[in-house]
Amino acid sequence: MDETTEMYIDKVSNKNKSRSQKLIILTLLILCVILTACLVVLQIHENNVLADRIQKAKQAQMKTVELLNTFNDIPNSDTVESPESLKAFKAFENAEKDFKEKRFPEASEAYEKAGQHFSQAAEALQIYNSLRSELNQVESALPLLESLGTYFPEFLEKASDPIIQKCVEVENLIEKFDLENAQTSLNLLKGEFTALQTSLKQKNTELEEQWTITKKEHNKQSYQVFISSFPHSKYIKDAEVEIAKLINAENLLKEKLALEEKKKEEELKKEQEIIAARKAKQEAELKQKMQLEQVVTLNFDDGSSYTGQLNQEKKPHGDGAFSYTNSNVYRGNWKDGLYHGQGSYEFYTGVSFKGEWLEGKRHGKGLLTWKNGDSLLGVWSNGQLQGKAIFTPKQGIKMTLNFHNGEEIGNMNPEAFMKQKEIMEDRYKKDRLSKKEKKAYEFFKRFNEALDTMKTENPDILFPDTPVYIPRNKSYASGHMNSRDAEKHERLLKEIFFEQKRYLMVTKKSLNKDEVGETESAEFGGYTIMTASLGVILDNSGSMTQHLPKLRKKIEDKFKKSAFIEVTGCSLSETDGEKIDLETAKLSTVAAIKYLVNEKGVDTIYWFSDLNDPQSEKALEELKFFFYKNLITFYISSVDLKPSDELKDLIEETGGKVLRF
Repeated sequence: MDETTEMYIDKVSNKNKSRSQKLIILTLLILCVILTACLVVLQIHENNVLADRIQKAKQAQMKTVELLNTFNDIPNSDTVESPESLKAFKAFENAEKDFKEKRFPEASEAYEKAGQHFSQAAEALQIYNSLRSELNQVESALPLLESLGTYFPEFLEKASDPIIQKCVEVENLIEKFDLENAQTSLNLLKGEFTALQTSLKQKNTELEEQWTITKKEHNKQSYQVFISSFPHSKYIKDAEVEIAKLINAENLLKEKLALEEKKKEEELKKEQEIIAARKAKQEAELKQKMQLEQVVTLNFDDGSSYTGQLNQEKKPHGDGAFSYTNSNVYRGNWKDGLYHGQGSYEFYTGVSFKGEWLEGKRHGKGLLTWKNGDSLLGVWSNGQLQGKAIFTPKQGIKMTLNFHNGEEIGNMNPEAFMKQKEIMEDRYKKDRLSKKEKKAYEFFKRFNEALDTMKTENPDILFPDTPVYIPRNKSYASGHMNSRDAEKHERLLKEIFFEQKRYLMVTKKSLNKDEVGETESAEFGGYTIMTASLGVILDNSGSMTQHLPKLRKKIEDKFKKSAFIEVTGCSLSETDGEKIDLETAKLSTVAAIKYLVNEKGVDTIYWFSDLNDPQSEKALEELKFFFYKNLITFYISSVDLKPSDELKDLIEETGGKVLRF
C-alpha cells in the first residue's frame, strides 16, 4: 500500500475514530442531563413530602395547644393532677421534642395522642369539680342539721356520724380520681342527708305540735309527759313554769274556797249597808239637783255680781248673768265657771256679741254689734274670727270680709297674707320703709304687742274687738292713707286700746271707771294731740316755776282729763327694780312717767322742762321699751336746750312731737 493510500486510510480511520468519540461524548451528555432531571424530580418529590409532614405536624400541634388551653381554662387545672393530665403533658413534651428534632411523623402522632389525653383530662377535671362542688354543698349544710337537731342531740349524733364518715370516703374517691365510684357514693350520701334533714324537720314539727297540744290541755300531767318526751326542748323551762303556776293555782283555789264562805257572810252583812247608802245617795242627788236648779244671786267684793245657777263647787253652771266691775255683762249658758253654749256679752262701750261659746271663748256663729249700729255676722274659732264674715253698716252697703286668726285679710288667702306680713317685717328690719310706712308699721306693731301682753297677763278678761268698719287694709299699713283717714284710724285704735286698759285698771281698782274719758283732740304747741287721758310732767326747778301756772291752765282748758306731776329737775335715770309710787314719781322723770301710765291710765305723756339735766342711755332704753309695751305717745316742750338726737328718736318712734312753747 502506497504512502498516499496509507495516509488516506489513516485519515479516514482518524476521522471515523473522531466521530465515534463525539458520539460517545454526546451520549454521555444526554445521559447526564437525564440523570440530573431525574435527581431534580426526586428532590422536588422529597421536598413536597417533607412540607406535607411539617404541615400536618403543625396542625396537630395547634389543635393540641387549643385543647391544652381549654384544659387550662377549667378551674383547678393548675392544682389538681389527674392520670390523664399527666399522660397528656408527657405526650405533649415528647411531641415537642420530636418536632424540634424534625421527626415530623412521630411528632404528629405524639401531638394527636397528647390532644386525646387533654380532652379526656378536661372531661375528668370537670367531673371532678362538679363532684367537689356537690360534696361542699353537703358539707356546708351540716350546720343546718345541728340547728335542726338542737333539741334531739342523741338522735343527731347517732344519725350524723355515718354521713360525716361517708363525706370523708367520697372525698378520698374524688382525690383518687375514682370518679365513677365517687359519683355513686355521693348520690347515696345526698339521699341519706336529705332523709336525715326531713326526719329532723318532722321531729321539730312533732315538738311544736305536741307543745301546742300540751298548752291547750294545760294540766300538770300533760306538762310532765312533755318534759319526759322532749327532755332537751326549748319549752322545758316554760313547762316547768306552768307546772309551778298550776300548783300555785291549786293552792290559791283551796284558799279561795276557804275565803268564799267567809265572804258570803260578809256580803250578806254589807248588802244592807249598800241598800242604805244607795238610798242616802239618791236623796243627796235629789237635794243637789234641786239646789242646782235654784237661781241664786252672789255679790263680790270688787263690785261684780252673778245671778243664776251654780255647780257643786259654787261656780256658775247652767243659765246665769254676770255683771262685771266695769259694767260689762254676760248673759247665757255656763259650764264649770266658763261661758259655754249660747250667750251674749255686752261691753260698757255699747259693743255687744251674741252667739256660741266654748269653754270661755267665742267659738261658732256669732253676731257682733257696735254702738253706732254696725254689725258683723261671722264664725269664731277659739276666740278669733276665721273665714268669711258679713259686715252690715247702719248706713252703707253690706259687704263680705275675710278673716284669718282675727285679722282682716281682704281678698288674699291666709298664706299670701302671712307672706305679705313677713315681707313688711323684713323691709322694716332692713330700714327700707318710707317715713309714713315706718310710722304706720310701728303703730300697728306696738298696738298688737301691747294687746297681746294684756291678754297674756289677764287671760280671763274678754276684750272688745277692734272696729272692723275702719279701713284696716294694705293702704294704711303701707303708709299711703291720707292724713284725715290715718288720724281717724289711729284715734279709733287708741280708743279700743284704752277701753281695754280701762277695764284692767278698774278691775284692779287702780282708778275709778270715770277717771278715763272719751278720746279728746285739741291743738297744742302747733300740733293736734289726740288722747283719752293726758299725763303732764312739769319740771319745777327754779328757772321753770314762772311758766308752770300759765301752762297748767292752758292744758286743763284743752284736756279736761289730765293728770299732773311736778318733778324736781329733768334728769333721766333708770328705775328698773325700784318701787314706783307718788313720792318716788316726784323725784324722777322716768318714775313719774311710769306712775302716770300704771296708776292713772294715761295714754299720752307731755313733758315740760329745760332739758338741762343728765340723761342716762339705759334710762332711754328703759323708756323706749315701756312706751312700746303700753302704746304711749310722747310729747316734749323745752324752754332751753333742744332734745338730744337719742331723745328725739325716742319721741318720733312713739308718734309724738317736739312742741312749741
